[in-house]
Amino acid sequence: MNQYNNDKSSDFFNPLFVDDEDTSNKFQSYLLKKKLKINQKNNFKKQRSRSLPIINYSSNPQSAAQHHHKKKSIVPPLPPINLSSLKEIDLNEILKNPQLRHDILFDPQLQFRPNLDGERGRRKRSIIDKYWLEILKECSQFFTPVASSTSAAVKLVRLPLLFQTLRDILISLLPIKNRSIIYEVFDLELIYQELQVRNFNFVKLSKFLHSFFKTHCAPMRDELVNLMYQKFEHSYENANLPALIEGLKLIFQILECMKLDIANHQVRLLRPILIETAVEFEKDYFNQLVLYNKINLNDSVSWFNYNLDKNIKAGKVSDARTEINLKTNLVLSVFDLLSCQKLVNEFPQTLSFDHTRLILLRADIRQIIVLKLCVILYQNLVSEKNLPKSLLSADNLSKIKQEILSIVTDSNGNVKWTKNIHMISLQLIKWLNLPNQSHDAELLDFSNNWLIKQIQPNSKVYQLMEVNYFNSLLATSKKNLNGGEVNDNIASRLLILINFNWNVFGDYYRNSV
Repeated sequence: MNQYNNDKSSDFFNPLFVDDEDTSNKFQSYLLKKKLKINQKNNFKKQRSRSLPIINYSSNPQSAAQHHHKKKSIVPPLPPINLSSLKEIDLNEILKNPQLRHDILFDPQLQFRPNLDGERGRRKRSIIDKYWLEILKECSQFFTPVASSTSAAVKLVRLPLLFQTLRDILISLLPIKNRSIIYEVFDLELIYQELQVRNFNFVKLSKFLHSFFKTHCAPMRDELVNLMYQKFEHSYENANLPALIEGLKLIFQILECMKLDIANHQVRLLRPILIETAVEFEKDYFNQLVLYNKINLNDSVSWFNYNLDKNIKAGKVSDARTEINLKTNLVLSVFDLLSCQKLVNEFPQTLSFDHTRLILLRADIRQIIVLKLCVILYQNLVSEKNLPKSLLSADNLSKIKQEILSIVTDSNGNVKWTKNIHMISLQLIKWLNLPNQSHDAELLDFSNNWLIKQIQPNSKVYQLMEVNYFNSLLATSKKNLNGGEVNDNIASRLLILINFNWNVFGDYYRNSV
């Protein structure tokens, strides 16, 4: 899934913004309200009218206003960071977000961060750039010499909304008793008048915000806050328009950081109780969706039963419908989803919150198997050439694996095996330290051809390796289905996923057999 900010400092929050007791009280209040609403159909429809979501932790979703405006113009009227885009990380939204609450189980360091990754992120950046280009055009009027005081007023379209959005975000971050200073500084009518006559003092505003941010932001944001102030000063002293735009961008970037810091602190604070209530929350969530025909779990139950019949016939589980046998069947069913031999693109509804996790697990398992194939090739080459056994030391093999991973992993973290086979073969031959280089071309051809064939999931060698790997995972899983420490990373992630899935959906699986 996504990368998250790993900063763990929690001592920088001004009580003005985050009250740990208040956060805990809000959570308890949320739980109480939720229990009161369980049997109220109308309330459920209001609260859960949407279909089962796949949540993206982007802190920059387009606002409703932006979406509405898109029909007329590709450039949104509001800044990319606005009240709507930040709403997703309000505490109440966090508590209602089933995907986030599910993901917390798997990632102790899970945190919100700005999400501009991939193709969707590229499109977002394009829209953001166009927005700031429009702001630059409006601000350019302040840098144009005027013939007289009677010159035409500045044409303002987005700047008033920018200041209104800035004020509204600041107000949303403050308790009511502390908001008066914001209303005083951000007198929108006065700001509009000053902008129209080219008399607005951007440096004065940045000085106020500099002091405000220094008081209320995390110390790790100081560099950003100082840079923001410097941009406005530089713009004023040098009549530099781009510096002014950079300063405005930084204001909103800092506001987003403030909101993210608060949200991440709340997630860290609430994580133990979110984990403790995870099964109850998710069971209720899906039970209500089923009750009101929002989703249908029949396909998931059929998937479970189909695999149970198959695994009983194959002798992998016994015919007795005991809990351990049914849980073992769930393990084997998930293994089928992770196999590259018969690639699955759709997953059961009961695993809808684990879609990305399963894809990543499948990729990690493939990586383990292909690395083993590379090592097998290297070991065979060492044996055929009667080379020193020291080349097969654990330390040496570990270094070879690391070098192979560095070859196949690009700058974005994507792993490409097939296109890098030639480079892998070259590296393996290099590690042989052959005194006579004349055999290199022959060895290179052999290594290339062998790897190209064997890393394909339809090769018999690959399939054998995959079966052996899943058998070892099954043995580990059987020992720890009811809990216990697991050192293997893949096995640990799978056991958390499978045990939680059983705790949430076990009744559906059990009642269907």
